[in-house]
Amino acid sequence: MEDQHFIVLRVKNDSCKIFIKIFVFVIICLFYYNTAYTQGFLDCIEDIPLMNELVEKKDSCFYFDSNEGRVANVEVEGNLDKNDILDFYRNILPQLGWKINDDRSYENILKFRRENELVNIMIHENNQKSLVTFFSFLLLEY
Repeated sequence: MEDQHFIVLRVKNDSCKIFIKIFVFVIICLFYYNTAYTQGFLDCIEDIPLMNELVEKKDSCFYFDSNEGRVANVEVEGNLDKNDILDFYRNILPQLGWKINDDRSYENILKFRRENELVNIMIHENNQKSLVTFFSFLLLEY
């Protein structure tokens, strides 16, 4: 009887090991997939990732912080297609807790919300170059 019990435990443990290995593999793949397309975060708005091949325009940063809230605006540019940029931020920001506003009234603007913070991402294309403007607004509660 003990041998049968040992076999059942071994099968369960082997199944758990396989599941854990698959789970870890999927997590690692997702991590590398996301990091392959990002080079870090914006300097001006620190919790927004910066897509590879986009460069933050340091002189474009506007940042105002007070005890009532924060307003930030920054521009990045690069030789990327508008749709690739839109797809990247549609996929990556929800992983960081942002909820997308599915208002598709403008094809070159994405709107996100996380608690009391709003982020708008606007993309303009000129001569195969994309200019992306991030606008962040945080309203603090008393």
